Amino acid sequence: MYSVGISLVRNEEDIIESFIRSNLEFLDGIFIFDNRSTDGTRDIIKALMHEGLPVCLSDDNDLAHIQAQKMTIFLHRIGSIVPVEFIVPLDADEFIECENRSVFQAALNSIPLDGVGLWKWKTYLLSPDELAQQEMKTTRPSQYKFFRNREIPQFSKAVIRIAQKKVTDLALTQGNHELVAPYFLQNAELKDISLAHFPVRSKTQIYIKAILGNLAYEIREKNTNKNRDMGFQKRNLYDRILNGENFSGIELCNIALNYAQVPGSFQWPENVLDANNILPDVENKYSNKEIRADILVGMLRSYHEYILGPAVWFDPTDTYSSTLEDSSPPIYSSAIEKDGDIKNISLDIPPLKYLYDRFSPESILDVGCDLCQRVRLFNNLGVHRTLGMDANKPGILFVPPENHVLHDSSMPIDLQEKFDLVICMETAGNSLPGAEGVLIANIERHAENLVLFSIAVPGQSGNVNSSTFSFWANQWAERGWAPMLFETLGFRALSTFSWLRRNSVLLSRTKNKIEALEKWEPFLQISEEEYVYYGQQPEIITDPLAQSFH
Repeated sequence: MYSVGISLVRNEEDIIESFIRSNLEFLDGIFIFDNRSTDGTRDIIKALMHEGLPVCLSDDNDLAHIQAQKMTIFLHRIGSIVPVEFIVPLDADEFIECENRSVFQAALNSIPLDGVGLWKWKTYLLSPDELAQQEMKTTRPSQYKFFRNREIPQFSKAVIRIAQKKVTDLALTQGNHELVAPYFLQNAELKDISLAHFPVRSKTQIYIKAILGNLAYEIREKNTNKNRDMGFQKRNLYDRILNGENFSGIELCNIALNYAQVPGSFQWPENVLDANNILPDVENKYSNKEIRADILVGMLRSYHEYILGPAVWFDPTDTYSSTLEDSSPPIYSSAIEKDGDIKNISLDIPPLKYLYDRFSPESILDVGCDLCQRVRLFNNLGVHRTLGMDANKPGILFVPPENHVLHDSSMPIDLQEKFDLVICMETAGNSLPGAEGVLIANIERHAENLVLFSIAVPGQSGNVNSSTFSFWANQWAERGWAPMLFETLGFRALSTFSWLRRNSVLLSRTKNKIEALEKWEPFLQISEEEYVYYGQQPEIITDPLAQSFH
């Protein structure tokens, strides 16, 4: 991959589809964290993923506005695992404005290996009459015919070139305006491209942006016990709204003109120029169906979500006693004590939830399911038919016993059923040499067209099978199965456990072995790079932006 965007979004239903479609004209993919949106934002992103667009969606559960910290963790996650050269941080109201993709790539290539690219904001706006009439409709940036004639101050945003940099040394500042490192970074001003900015799109949108944005800063200040040092524009707008102002078209226009500028520097029409807008005029399929343009309802939804907190997708105390029929005594896994109490559970929820959002499977089979924690997670997410298979007979399960099959996957089995998604994670590393083909045949026999396979390899703790990554790749390629590039990289980037960040692949059927081998090649190259598996205690991971990793 060449270049990807990263973005934190919240309640951007009027612009999110245009944002994704337009920026994908220039980027190879976009990774998005949704900050607990209560409008149609998440539904629209999921619809775009179902189209097959290269978008990876996950959740930011913390309402506090600590963008710099979150985006830095985001940068580290993507940059340390995805074979990409350029990472482009973007807000949902920012669009790449450029003549074509070749010009954009040439601009990025001008960033020195020891530097950071900086490109300038170009702030667009509608006329006062248009803003007065514009309710919370779908925003199509190509319709904006005016822009601010100058910027005081002139803000720029950072573009990160990963080559020859240790990504965990890098940090983004609030607003993604700068990149800092423990060594000198040469600034390179990017030519022939600009960052089109659409801060004010309707009265409803600016009310929601000001109210929720200011509250997020207030939560940040309260949680960190630090005086507020940013976000004054949102506070100013928030105070004006509390004082009962009902912004007219000309007032909205002047808010746009003075957004992130010295207050009072601009006014309509003296400080605007006619725009030669070259932004892609993209189609919007979903936004008009999803707009929920009611300020009061929007505020109530957000308040309700704040009080309830983030959704709990897995409860480790909600278990079933196993009544699996077998003459042998239970084989207790490392997850439970012999008295049946849970000792420890490992479950990385964000990457699995991404798969659910991306593919919406209606049935799943987990081969090597342990206590069926992944099975239960998918059931809680909404999968109707779930089944786990394992050779161990535990004393407790996270699903009813009828959702578990006691079977050694190194022996043939046919359940006479196909599943939308078949999971086999780390089980392959425990299979006996010579039984690898049986394991894969069992998986393939029950898979409709999608397999999540995690391969324990030599040098990894707990692995008893000495087969290499390339061995397993060839086994799958022989059968016409190959990795889905972007989806696999998305799954790895959202994972926190080191083995998932390195070994997991999401597989689908291909036409033939040659095509399959070609698609395996990027992952074979990654597997040959030096990698140190870092130890982690068993843990249930819910928020990837709150997790540290090596």
